[in-house]
Amino acid sequence: MRNGNDLILRHEIDLFDALLSEGVEIKTLDGETIKFRSEQIITPKTTKVFKGKGMPIYSDDPLAPLMMNHTRGNLVLKF
Repeated sequence: MRNGNDLILRHEIDLFDALLSEGVEIKTLDGETIKFRSEQIITPKTTKVFKGKGMPIYSDDPLAPLMMNHTRGNLVLKF
């Protein structure tokens, strides 16, 4: 799901993995793999924000999508 330039990722996790705070691997839009492991028990209200891993924010420059120096929204992981 998308909220402006932020991407919202809902990740299903079974009860056993949630209680053990098992790690999660997420692929970003640019192909990077992010590994997240909570230090607490994961609940349905657990949220983790990865700054700058969401949608690219382009300027009005027509060549902006070709340049790699743009900022990005956030990637929000929800369980």
